Amino acid sequence: MTKEMTIKQATERMVDTEINAIPQVLIEKAYFENDNFESFRNITPLYDGQQVIYDNEEYTVFNSDYEGNAILTHDGVQMIEVNPFEIDEIENRPFLPMWSTMWQTTSFLTYWIENNMELVASLGFQIYECDDLDGLILGIDGAGYDFYEMHWIPLYNAQGLKWHNKE
Repeated sequence: MTKEMTIKQATERMVDTEINAIPQVLIEKAYFENDNFESFRNITPLYDGQQVIYDNEEYTVFNSDYEGNAILTHDGVQMIEVNPFEIDEIENRPFLPMWSTMWQTTSFLTYWIENNMELVASLGFQIYECDDLDGLILGIDGAGYDFYEMHWIPLYNAQGLKWHNKE
């Protein structure tokens, strides 16, 4: 007999089996207190619809290519092409997230994220790579709401997983 599993239960299973929780304080001690910050990098790409500040003006990302330039719009009319490294500020992107836990991905999830970086960023995740750890590190810059509803279930759905058999 197959046990029935809701989408939330299936997502909890994904988080429990495909992601390892890491207290953020360990990352801070290992990389920032020891001046080893070059070994830990935020590689989160821009995604369409994201708000940015460029040349002291607020723009919306219209189109972004992780390897190249981003096309920005201002007031829905003006369009400019810029190198993402020239953007002054990116909405909701502090270097480390406010939530005190980060998550290390396993090999399958790492591979999937590497091929869907913009999508994962648009689901509210910050994506990091680290010289000392396998996989990628995910962070969520948020608090006071249900992470499963806002981040983990959308990530489960985006992968096309069908571990659940009950809505």
